[in-house]
Amino acid sequence: MRALFTDPENGWAMESWFALVHEREVLKCKEEMLRLSKKEMELEVKYRDLNLRFKQLGEGMNDNLAANVSDLLAAMLAVVEEKKEVNKLSENAKQCYKKVNPTMQALREKGRNFQKFKPIFSCL
Repeated sequence: MRALFTDPENGWAMESWFALVHEREVLKCKEEMLRLSKKEMELEVKYRDLNLRFKQLGEGMNDNLAANVSDLLAAMLAVVEEKKEVNKLSENAKQCYKKVNPTMQALREKGRNFQKFKPIFSCL
C-alpha cells in the first residue's frame, strides 16, 4: 500500500480513487434523502386528501356515514404513523453525511491533495 502512495503517478491514482469513492458515498446519501423526501411529500398529499374527505363527511354527518368516518380516521392515523417512520429514516440518512465527510477530512490531514480531482457525477 505504501508503494502506491510513494510513486507520484500511483499517488494521483489513489487520490482519484478515494475521491471517487467519497463522491459515490455522498451520492448514495443524496439519493436516499431524495427518496425519503419524495415519500414524505406523497404522504403529505395523501393526508391532505384524507383530511379534505373527512371535512366533507363532517358537513353531512348521519348514522350511515359513521363507519366511513372511522375508516377515514384509521387511514389518517396510518399516514401519520408512516410519516413518523419516514422522518426517523430521514434523520438516519442525514447522519450519513456526518459519517462520509470525516473520512475525506482524515485523508486531507494525512497530506492527500484532492485539488486536481474534479467530481464526475455530483456536478451533473
